[in-house]
Amino acid sequence: MVEETKKSPTLAKQPRATDLSVGLNDAKQVAQYIADMSLELRNLAKANKLVTLQGLLEVVFYEAFGAAVQNEVPEGEAERIRALSRASEG
Repeated sequence: MVEETKKSPTLAKQPRATDLSVGLNDAKQVAQYIADMSLELRNLAKANKLVTLQGLLEVVFYEAFGAAVQNEVPEGEAERIRALSRASEG
């Protein structure tokens, strides 16, 4: 007789991905949440000497953090910086 596998009680209590999006109103908030979680997981991987996993989670963290803190360049600012650069050259 095949023994029926039981679901882990910890997995049963985990929130679903759609539940986590409640309260996260925009992409920057979601990216910040992912950065926070990936950093915690990276630290866990490092503490347990899971080097490959640690490296992958670092990449996830840097990408998510970059998306979370991304700033918009004000209109006309890029041209102003180019003009300053040209003026300083000669």
